[in-house]
Amino acid sequence: MQFNGRVAELVDAQDSKSCFLGSESSILSAPTNILKKFPIGYCMIVPDAADRKALFVIDVQPLTCKGDVPPVITDKITRYIEKVPYDAYVLAEYHAPLRTMFYKQQGFSLTKEETGKTCESVMEVLKPYEAKVLHVQKATRSCFRGDDLNNLQNFLTQRKIEEIHFVGFDINDCVLASAYDAIDLGYYSFVLEELCHHNSGIQELKDAALTIFHRQNMTNNCLHDKIGRKSIEL
Repeated sequence: MQFNGRVAELVDAQDSKSCFLGSESSILSAPTNILKKFPIGYCMIVPDAADRKALFVIDVQPLTCKGDVPPVITDKITRYIEKVPYDAYVLAEYHAPLRTMFYKQQGFSLTKEETGKTCESVMEVLKPYEAKVLHVQKATRSCFRGDDLNNLQNFLTQRKIEEIHFVGFDINDCVLASAYDAIDLGYYSFVLEELCHHNSGIQELKDAALTIFHRQNMTNNCLHDKIGRKSIEL
């Protein structure tokens, strides 16, 4: 089976009897034999709506990767990147200078030095694809409203990107804003549920975001019937 023209060890979800498909909560209640077979993860659904795809890694930076949950999500992201090739990668990195609405309305500010660059583990796994990677600095929630907007649009246009998958933090904030902008700009837009969260691991905020996304068929686990899909074992 092919993914973006390259073999990606993908398994058709309907043909495979060895894959356990479901949410992160459902894997915890899976039969013991399944948990033993997939001690690290399980089979994750991957949207396949168009030929040319980009992976957006949103705000996976040192400041957002603290605590218990974010490092686990980041590890899943790196394993996913190792298994699933894309035609382009966008690494979005946020900061919040005093001129932004982060400060004006919410009263907090963060410099680029405080938020840091994309986590080293993600950068390391992307080294073989450096020619396909764009770094986007943003002082906004959405990747499509930052200072690098023209570079981002040109990057996606040159690579004929039609579909974007989103991973990272926060699923209820910058991931949500970026995904909604992307779909309004004409891209198939899907949030990969297992690879996103709130940076403090607040499940209620993730659930609230998923409720919104599910209403719009905008995640890998709530695809419309006409959208193609594959699965990959993590």
